Amino acid sequence: LGHTEHQSSLARINVPGDKLVESLAIGRFHSIILTREGSIFGCGNNTAGQLGLGHTEHQTLFQPVPRLPYGEIPVRVTCAMSSVTVLQTRAGSVYACGHDFRRQLDLGEGREDWATFQRIPFFDSNYHLTPAVFYGST
Repeated sequence: LGHTEHQSSLARINVPGDKLVESLAIGRFHSIILTREGSIFGCGNNTAGQLGLGHTEHQTLFQPVPRLPYGEIPVRVTCAMSSVTVLQTRAGSVYACGHDFRRQLDLGEGREDWATFQRIPFFDSNYHLTPAVFYGST
């Protein structure tokens, strides 16, 4: 919306480029938009890099998120806890960004926060998520 004040009434959200919204995920203090074309936009608190923008600056307007590696196209998005975002791609890969201080994202040792989407290796083997896993954001 372009400000940090409490909003007590509905307001139109303009997606950059007038793209059609496929889905929207709402975290405690951040939001992620996935468009039909597979573009991702993030807005809100970004303390742990949960917007996937490559930095940790808060955003008051939706900002485009860099494309995933290998040309992968996201098809599902969810926000978990107050500072994690998870994507599933058309190919079945799972990517996450944000707070990983207890290694709950399985992204490796040495870092607590990931400001860009990282592939979660656990899902690269024989495990595949079903759509039900991505319903109901917190």
